[in-house]
Amino acid sequence: MMHLDEKIRQTISDCRLKLSLTNRSEDGRYTIRVTAPETDIDILLRGTVRIDAGADELLYHILHYFQLYDECDDVLEWAAEYGLSPGDGLVLQEFGDLNDAYREFTLLIGTDRYKDMQMQLAIDQAVGRAWAGYQQSRRADQD
Repeated sequence: MMHLDEKIRQTISDCRLKLSLTNRSEDGRYTIRVTAPETDIDILLRGTVRIDAGADELLYHILHYFQLYDECDDVLEWAAEYGLSPGDGLVLQEFGDLNDAYREFTLLIGTDRYKDMQMQLAIDQAVGRAWAGYQQSRRADQD
């Protein structure tokens, strides 16, 4: 079984993706441009990213951001995650643009590949949380 970082590199290679950080704002939003033959997708994300992030790291950010999007039932839930007002026209536009980018991206790399990477991301996160809990309990036992 491949690890997520291997799946990310494989996806970049197989789909001939180029990823670049094209815009970063003071309010914690940034745009990643995903370029493939005959396709450009601009994906607006929220959070933090290193200015010098490589393609692997940018794709990881996309997967992580889309993971939250997948978990939200609607714009109300998504907006609440970021402390935004779902009635704000700009927030509604951002959510609509995110929906479009999500659809285009999953079509670009393939639904099965996308689901496989999301599953691996969830596994990696669960293992990371379990390991952190184990380490914390070991430190508590040593005190």
